[in-house]
Amino acid sequence: MTDFGALLFPNVAWATLVDRCEQAEELGFRSLWLDDHGANPQSPRSNWFEAFTALAGLANCTRRILLGPLVSNVVLRHPAVLARQAATLENMSGGRLQLGLGAGYAPTDHAMVGTSPWTPDERAERFAEAVELVDALLRAEPVDYAGKHYQVHGARLRPAPIQRPRPPMCIAAHSRSSLRLAARFGDIWSSFGGWGLTSPQLLAITKQRSAVLDEFCAEFGRDPSTIRRQILAGSPATTPDPIWSSVAAFDDWVAGWEQLGIDEIVLYFPPELLYEPELIDPVVLEHLRGLLFAHYDSGEQRTAIDW
Repeated sequence: MTDFGALLFPNVAWATLVDRCEQAEELGFRSLWLDDHGANPQSPRSNWFEAFTALAGLANCTRRILLGPLVSNVVLRHPAVLARQAATLENMSGGRLQLGLGAGYAPTDHAMVGTSPWTPDERAERFAEAVELVDALLRAEPVDYAGKHYQVHGARLRPAPIQRPRPPMCIAAHSRSSLRLAARFGDIWSSFGGWGLTSPQLLAITKQRSAVLDEFCAEFGRDPSTIRRQILAGSPATTPDPIWSSVAAFDDWVAGWEQLGIDEIVLYFPPELLYEPELIDPVVLEHLRGLLFAHYDSGEQRTAIDW
């Protein structure tokens, strides 16, 4: 049975963000994610909280929902700083961190840190080095690393993470090079499918990418089933189906992802932020609530490893 996560935009008042986070946990979502940019790429002058700082605050407002950035942005942070932030959040949350990692894409992020946008090759190189370095650092062992773009000498993170050997890493991947990284280092593979595609196109491209992930797992001698597969969906730009119009429409849409072996659907939350009210049938929201409670009725705090 497919799990559900919730993605929040940190572009509202803090009290509103806390309220939405608490609502997601109360509803029974498995995981809660925050978008991570230096500023809102679509509206750079609007409000936008820094992801790790906000997640640290939300860790103190919750007790069982899994937390993480979707995805942390290697444009904004040296991998050693990113690993230190992740290790701190992991301890603050009692071991509920799932660390999302992505190559970054937004010109606004480069502008914030004063760098020119990377070429595709440089972006791929930096992402590969960052993932490898964060993986090593989060194991809390001494690390010496000399890459083309990043270097550390004798670094060791303390305290050690609660989740061993390290917190789960969620790798956002669409290209062959990033899917290879997900197969080598990832505990979760995350995709959003693509912008402006039809539903058959989204399913077909995700199926193709999933097969490439399996191919690279075989190369590394890894069981493909050890990687959770996640899709970010529920925005009109990434989900053309009228999924909130009826229970049947929602269930049919979910079934399509289940047939592809998707383990978790992360929904933009709350849906009324992105859809006109007349496109949302409240009965569907109640149906989703029932699905969530059927999944997660324990009420116990969990670490990401427990799942």
